[in-house]
Amino acid sequence: MRKSNFELLRLICMFLVLILHANFLSIGAPVYDEIPKAEFFIRSIIEVIPFLAVNVFILISGYFSIRPSIKSVTNLLFCCLFYSVGIRCVYYIICWTTGCQPLVGFLSSFYFVSMSVWFVADYLMLMIFAPILNSFVEKVSNKTLITTVGSMLFFAFYFGLFRGVLVEYISGYSFVTFILLYMIGRILHQNKEWIDKKIGFLATCGGYLVGLVGLFLIVIIAGVRGHDYYFYLDDLGTSRIFTYTNPFLILSAVCFFWLFARKEFYSPTVNKLSKSVFAILLIHSNPVSITFYNKYFKYIYDHMGLVQYLGVMLVSCVAVFFLSIMIDQLRILIYEKWISPLSVKISDKLKDKYENI
Repeated sequence: MRKSNFELLRLICMFLVLILHANFLSIGAPVYDEIPKAEFFIRSIIEVIPFLAVNVFILISGYFSIRPSIKSVTNLLFCCLFYSVGIRCVYYIICWTTGCQPLVGFLSSFYFVSMSVWFVADYLMLMIFAPILNSFVEKVSNKTLITTVGSMLFFAFYFGLFRGVLVEYISGYSFVTFILLYMIGRILHQNKEWIDKKIGFLATCGGYLVGLVGLFLIVIIAGVRGHDYYFYLDDLGTSRIFTYTNPFLILSAVCFFWLFARKEFYSPTVNKLSKSVFAILLIHSNPVSITFYNKYFKYIYDHMGLVQYLGVMLVSCVAVFFLSIMIDQLRILIYEKWISPLSVKISDKLKDKYENI
């Protein structure tokens, strides 16, 4: 049985992604000179807190190590295909019955030709390269592993964040960044006993708060000085603060992850819900869905005060979260009944074929 503390962490992080997308992405980054100061600070901290979610997802993958198989790859691809085609079909049926014009082109609804779910392509690449990374970790010394990751962090911080000359590190929207986070996860796993002895609960909380406050202060300073510190959909890769390689973000993500890694527990309910974590991302980030998701939050933000908006945003994100899990039960049923047995047969045939060579 999967360790439920990590499955709960994955669920929490996916909910944070919903909050993240409902804030700056939907209603735009706050401008210091154009809105009340209290609103600027509140919306900035709301953006900072959930920003660690993507980093934590990759840390979990690195901690346990990805062991790609035909079954795991087909599960990911089927999930993408199911919601790419399914959401598009439902959308066209609604447009046909209501007589409205589709707002999103047909091809843009497919995840591998859309930048709106960049995570899918990068994670698939990580799955492909995971055996190489795992082999490297298993063969080198702990000192070599830490030195290698330390060098990668230096390049990420200096040439990506401060100099802005390495494209793959500027925003962190890259396969290279995923490798870095994956390797950090492997280091955490290999040094678990030492970390448990030397770094206590309070120190972990302190590290998380230092990372969170550090990132928040940088965001506030940049906003007060009038810098455009957030990226836009048509200009990915220009963010120098909200980057997945920001040292404060990595620190807060590692400490947040370790708070959950410290205490293991098992819950069938949590494990069952966590099966739909990826589906929540695919459902709300589909080019069709995210268009209406953004318009919805923009509308309520324009017609409500900040306090009311935050309340409605929270309730709405909870609704999207659990509605997506309910919808995903159909996908799980289809996969387990037809797709999974087929992938097992293919895997067995390929195994027999190569064993006989």
